[in-house]
Amino acid sequence: MKFYQPSEIPLSVFYFGYKKAKHFYEKEVSFCDSIDLLNFERDLDNNIKKIKDEFKRNKYKMQDGILYWYPKSLDQGRARMRPKVLFSFKDQVAWATFMLAIGEWFDTNTDLKINYSLDKRDERETLNWMVPWSFNNRLKRIHKFDDLEKVYNRTFIHLNGSSIYESFQWGLRQRNNTMKETIERILEKQTEVYLGEADIREFYPTLERKYIIETMSNRFEQLETRGVIKEKAATEWVSLLESLLNFTLHDPDSSLVAHESFFAEYREKLTNEEDNREIHEILSGRLPLDLISSGFLANCVLTEGLDLKIEAWLRENVSEEIEVKLIRYTDDITIISSDKKLVSKIITELEKLVQDLGLAFAPEKMVPMKKEEYLEDVYKKVLPILDNQDEDKRLNILKEIEKVKIENLSPKTITQNDNIPGSTTMIEKMSQISDMELKTMSNSEVEAFLYEMLSLLELNVDESEVKDETKVTFASWRINKGLKEAIFRNMEIEHFYPFKKFKRALLKFPHKIVLYELYILLLIEKITHDKNNSSIRDLDELERILKEFSFTTKDKYEVKIYGPFIRSKILFLISREWRSISQSYREKFRRIISASVQSWYDETPGFWFERYAVYWCYVVCNIHMDPKFNISLYNHNKKIQSTLSSLKGIYDFRKNFSKSILLNNVDEEKISVENTDLYLMSKLYYKGVEYSRNKKRLIFSEDELLFVKKVWDKVIKFIIATSQNPSRNLRVQNIELWLSWAKINPKLIPIKAYKLFEFFDEKNKVGSKKRVESNQEIELISFINEIIILYFQKPTSMKNFYSWVKDIPEASNLFNQFILDRFYNFGLLQMSLGINGNVGLKLPIKLSKFPQKVNKNEINLNSTVIPLHDFLFYINHSPNYTNELMPLTEYEAMVVFKHLIIKIKDSKNKNNVFLMSYGLTIDQWWEFRESSYKEFIGNNPKKLILNKVTNNEIEFYYNKPTFVKNINEYLNSLNLFSLLTGNSMKYAIVKPLFFYNWKDAQKFLSDTSFPSTSILSLLVNSLNIHREIYEEIYNIVDNSLLPYRRLLPQKGNSPNSNENWIKEYLENSIEYINEDNIDNPLEMIRIDVDMITKR
Repeated sequence: MKFYQPSEIPLSVFYFGYKKAKHFYEKEVSFCDSIDLLNFERDLDNNIKKIKDEFKRNKYKMQDGILYWYPKSLDQGRARMRPKVLFSFKDQVAWATFMLAIGEWFDTNTDLKINYSLDKRDERETLNWMVPWSFNNRLKRIHKFDDLEKVYNRTFIHLNGSSIYESFQWGLRQRNNTMKETIERILEKQTEVYLGEADIREFYPTLERKYIIETMSNRFEQLETRGVIKEKAATEWVSLLESLLNFTLHDPDSSLVAHESFFAEYREKLTNEEDNREIHEILSGRLPLDLISSGFLANCVLTEGLDLKIEAWLRENVSEEIEVKLIRYTDDITIISSDKKLVSKIITELEKLVQDLGLAFAPEKMVPMKKEEYLEDVYKKVLPILDNQDEDKRLNILKEIEKVKIENLSPKTITQNDNIPGSTTMIEKMSQISDMELKTMSNSEVEAFLYEMLSLLELNVDESEVKDETKVTFASWRINKGLKEAIFRNMEIEHFYPFKKFKRALLKFPHKIVLYELYILLLIEKITHDKNNSSIRDLDELERILKEFSFTTKDKYEVKIYGPFIRSKILFLISREWRSISQSYREKFRRIISASVQSWYDETPGFWFERYAVYWCYVVCNIHMDPKFNISLYNHNKKIQSTLSSLKGIYDFRKNFSKSILLNNVDEEKISVENTDLYLMSKLYYKGVEYSRNKKRLIFSEDELLFVKKVWDKVIKFIIATSQNPSRNLRVQNIELWLSWAKINPKLIPIKAYKLFEFFDEKNKVGSKKRVESNQEIELISFINEIIILYFQKPTSMKNFYSWVKDIPEASNLFNQFILDRFYNFGLLQMSLGINGNVGLKLPIKLSKFPQKVNKNEINLNSTVIPLHDFLFYINHSPNYTNELMPLTEYEAMVVFKHLIIKIKDSKNKNNVFLMSYGLTIDQWWEFRESSYKEFIGNNPKKLILNKVTNNEIEFYYNKPTFVKNINEYLNSLNLFSLLTGNSMKYAIVKPLFFYNWKDAQKFLSDTSFPSTSILSLLVNSLNIHREIYEEIYNIVDNSLLPYRRLLPQKGNSPNSNENWIKEYLENSIEYINEDNIDNPLEMIRIDVDMITKR
C-alpha cells in the first residue's frame, strides 16, 4: 500500500474527505453550522484545493472551536451534560482527509496481508496493530461477499462511502457475537464463565492531546523503522498532526451556566483542586467530541496504551489452558474468562494502563469493584438524596446498595442456565427492520410494523445486549417513517396511541431530544394531512407543547437544563419540514412559532445556538416578528459574532424587503445587503418554498414570486456596481450569486439579468478563442443549456428568455456566443426540414441576423458545420416527432462514436468536449440518418465524415481526473456518455466531483436510456475510476481482490482498445438488426439484467 507524504496526497482523497465530512457534519454532530457549510460549498473546488495546498506547504492552521453543552442520559435521576465542540467545516474536511490518507496503517486490517507478497514481512507485520477485538469507531470498509464461506469480509477502506465509520449496529453486532461465541465455547468445557467490566470515566474530555501526539508519533516511527515510510514523511506527518491538534476552545455562554451546580461538579472530574482554569481552558487540551477524527484518534491511543500492552501481559502471565477474551467498544471493556481470579487480575492491570494515560475507570461501573472506591462513590451520590426521603424509602435504597455491592464485588458468573449476554436477537431484529421498505408493504403490514415499533418504545431489553436509550432512538425514527407512510395512505393513526407512548417515553428519557422532535413532527404531519377535521385541536396542542419548552423555574431541573437544545432542535425541525406545510396553514404556524419563541425567554436568556436557530427558522418560514436579539453580546467571539450577524442580516433583509414590497416602497439605502448574505438568502429562501408531494413540484405563493422578482433588481444592481472590480474572486462570487437565484425558478429570470452575462466573461469579449474550463463558467454554460431545454419543453413559460435572445445585439461575450450559436444551428436544422414557428418550435432568432454566416444574402445549409452536440440536443429535446428527428439508435450512436474516436486520437487536446469540436453539415447529417443501416453495415461500412467546427469561437474542456492510468479511455467514454444522453454540457457530467462519486450501473442505465449491457460495461468500467484509485493506492498483487469489479472484461489496455472494442461491437450488433423493412429496421439490444443487479 502506498503511504503518501502530506504533500503528495492526491486531490481525489481530499474530495473523498469532503464527502465524508459533509455526512458527519450534517448527520452526526449535535449542532451543524449550515452557514459555514454553504459558504465552503460556494467555491467548493477551490476551497478543497486550498486545503491541499496548505497540507503541501505544511501551513495548515485550525480555527478555534466553540464549546457547548448537550444533554446526556440521567445519572440516578440527575441531569448531566456532555461537552461538545463546533469546528469549522473546513477543519472537518482536513481531518477526514488526514484519516483516509493514513487510515490503513493505523486502523489496520490483518486480512489485507493476503494481498501482499510473503517476502514483504515488515510491511505485513505492520498490519498487526489495531486489535480485532476493538469494535467501535472503526473506519468504514468495503464489505465483500465470500462466495465459498458465504460471509461478508471487511476489505479496503471505503473511500466513496458517505460515512467515515462503520455503523453502530455493525459494532454492536460484532461485540455481541464475539461475547456469545466466547461464552458458549467456554461453557462447552466447564459449567461457569466469568465476566469483568470496566468503563473509562469521561473518556474523551479527560484524554489529553499530548497522549495522542505521543501515540501517533510512536506509530509513525515504527512505520519508518519497518521501511513503510521515509524519515522525512514521518516528520511531515507528525508536524501536520500537531497543526491539526493546535486549537483552543471558547465557551461564548460560559456566564450563563457558571452558576449551575452540574458544571462545578463536572469540573472536579476533569482536574484537581489546584487547577484554577476555566472548564473551556481545561478542555482545550483534551480530545473534543464532534470532531470527525475523535473516535479514530481515541482508538489509536487505546490501541498502543491499552490493547497491545494487555495482550502482551496476557501472553506472559496466562497459561494456554485458561481461556480469556477481551472486548473493547470505545472505552467500555469486557473481560470473559474461564478463570474467576484472572478476571480481577486483568481489571487491576487494565486500571494501571489506563492511569498511565492520565485516565481513570468509573468505580461504579467496574465489575468486580474495589470495595473502598465503590463505597466512596456510591455514598457520595446517595446520601444527599436520602436526606429528602422518608424512612421506608431510605431503608429500601440502602438495601439495594448492599445488594449491588455484594453482586459487583466479584466477577459476574454465567452458567448454562443463564441468559447469555451478547445474544444478538434484538440487534438482528433492529437490523432487519432498518432494511424494510415501507412503500412495498400493504396497509395491514404497515399497521403491524407500527404496532411492533411502538411496543419497542416500552419493551424492557437486557442492557447487556443493547442500551435502552439506543433502542428508543432506533424505534422512534422507524415510528416516524411508519406514521408518515400511514398518514400519506390516509390510514387512521389514533388507535395506535402514539402521542401517549411518546409522552411516557419522554418522562423516562428527558434527555432524548429525538423524542421531542418526533412528537412535534407527528403533530405537523397530522395537521398538514388532516382528513378528520381535527387540525384546530392539533394546532392548539402544537402551541401548548411549544410554549411548554420555556421550562420555567417551576419545571424539574433535569428538564430545564436541557431546554436550550430542545428549543433549538425543534426550530431546526420546523425549518426542515416547512416545505411540506401548505400555504393554507402557514400563517397559523407562523403565529404559533412566534408566540412560543416570545414566551421562551421571559425568565432565561437565549444561548448562541438558540439565537442561530431562531433566526434560521424565521428566515426559512418568513416570520416577521423580530426577536431583537443583542448580537453584540458575542463581540468577544469573532466566529459566533460573524455567523449570527450574517444570519441576522439575512433575516433583516427578508423582513424589511418583504414589508417594503407590500407597501410598494423599496428604499435601497435602508435595505442593504452584502454579496455573501444575498447568496445565502437564496439558499434559505429555497428551503421555505412549498413542495407538493402530489404534484411533485414547488408551489410559489404570489408573495414569494413577487419577492424573487424584486430581489432580482437587487442582484442586478449589485453585480453591475461591482463589475468594475476585475478580480477573479469577485467574478466567481457574482456568477454564483446569479446562479443561486436563477435556479430557484428559471421562469422568473428577468431580461436584465440575462444582460449581466457581459460581466461574467473574464475577457469581456470574444476576439480570440475562449477556453471554457473554470468550474463557474462551465456551471453557467450548463445552466444555460438547461434553460434552452425548458424553452424547448414549453416556450411560453420562458418568455423573458425568448425576448432577450431575440434582441441580443451581438455575441459580446462567450455566454451570448454560446446561446446564439445554438439557436443559429437549430434554425438551420428546422429550415432543412421545412419547419417554421407555425408548425414546430418557434426560435427566438432569425438566420438573417447573422450576415457573417450568410453567403450573398442567401443561407447555404451546407456552409456551416454544426457540432454533434446540437444535432443530438435537438433530436433529443425537440417536440417534433418525425422520423428524421427520432433519437439515434444504439447502432447509429456507435458509428458516430467510432469516427469520433479517430478525431480524438489525432487531437492535441484530449480533454476537449468533442461533441462541440466536431460535427457535420446538414446534408451529411441527413445522409447519415437515412443510410446508416443500408450503407454502414457490412465489412466495408461507408465512412462517416466528421469535420472540425471551424466557426466555433469557444472551446470546451472536461476536467481531467487524477488516478486514471488510461486517460484516453476515460475521456472517450465521457464523450460516449454525452453522446448517448444527447447533452455534452450537463454540469452533473463535467463538474470535478463527478469523478469521485461512484455511480452504479442502474444510474448509467437510466441516464443513457437503457443501452445494451455491452455499452453499459464500457461506461461503468471506464467512468467509475474507483478501481484505478484502489490499484494506485494498494499496489495489489492479485487484482481479483480489488473492489468494483468490471461488468464485462475488456480486451487489452492499449491506446487502441476502444477502437478494437467498437469494431467488434459493430460486427456483432448486426445480428440484432431486423432488416425485414430496410427503410425502418427494428433494432434489438441485449441487456443482461442478472449481471447488472449483481454489480
